[in-house]
Amino acid sequence: MSNEYVMEGLANLFKGKEAVGGKLYLSEEELNHHPHKLNVQKGDTTIRLEEVSEIESKKSFKVLNNVMIVKTVSGEEHKFVVNKRNKWVDKINSLRERSETTTGV
Repeated sequence: MSNEYVMEGLANLFKGKEAVGGKLYLSEEELNHHPHKLNVQKGDTTIRLEEVSEIESKKSFKVLNNVMIVKTVSGEEHKFVVNKRNKWVDKINSLRERSETTTGV
């Protein structure tokens, strides 16, 4: 990711049944999950903010407010477990709204 980060933190990204641990980075243009070296599934996952259609907030174990599901216009769903979930959701939505305002979408 070549952009400056506006937010970063530890995150798990579910790929199938595996919770892939790593770091989540947010720039003004994209969300990028970079896995730790010890994971079975390797490789970054990058989601362009212009491709995000919705962000859904969920609970893990029915009590922890730490699940964020990022849905794309192509129908993909990316399930993240993050700290400060509401801050992540608010910041992503803020960047998406700013982008829509400047591009006229």
